[in-house]
Amino acid sequence: MKKYINLLILITLLSIVSPIFSADEIINTIKNDEMKKLEPFVGKWKTLSVYQKTGLKAPGILEYRWILGKTWMFIEFIGKHPKKKFWGAYGFFRYDTKKKCYISYDIFDENEPTFTTGYWLNTKTLRFEDNKNKKVWGIDYTLTDKGSIYQENWVKNKENKRIVTLKTTYTRIR
Repeated sequence: MKKYINLLILITLLSIVSPIFSADEIINTIKNDEMKKLEPFVGKWKTLSVYQKTGLKAPGILEYRWILGKTWMFIEFIGKHPKKKFWGAYGFFRYDTKKKCYISYDIFDENEPTFTTGYWLNTKTLRFEDNKNKKVWGIDYTLTDKGSIYQENWVKNKENKRIVTLKTTYTRIR
C-alpha cells in the first residue's frame, strides 16, 4: 500500500513540476551534455548499504531509467532493512540549464519529499546536497573504474565537517 501511496505522491509532484518548464527548456535538456554524463547510472543494480556507526548491512535493488524523452532520470529503490518494515525511495532528477546544476526530487520511505541540487565534484563523483537546511546533508555517487557505483550518504557536524553515515556499493544486474 505504501508503494502505491509513494507512487501517487511522485505522480502528483511530476504534475506540479512539469508545467513549469517550457518545451524549449525540455529540448535543451535533451541536447545538454550534462544529461549524457548520467548514462553510466542507467540500469538495474544490486546494492549493499552499510551503516557506518553500527555496521548494519541492508541489501536492495535500485533502478535508474530515462523518462520523458530522456529529459529526466527516474530512480526506484526497494531494499530489505533489518529494522524497518519498508525501506525504499523514488526520485527523479535532471539538469537545470538556468541554475547550471542538477535538480532532484526524492521520496524516502514515509519521510517528507526532499529537494536537492547536484554538481560534479570531478569527472567521476556527482554530489547532491540538501537545499532546505543549508546543505547539512548529501549523497556522493562515484563512478568506479570497474563500471559500478559507490555511494556515500553524509551529514555535517557542528564544525561543518562532513561525516559519512552510510556507504553503498552497486553491482550491475543489467
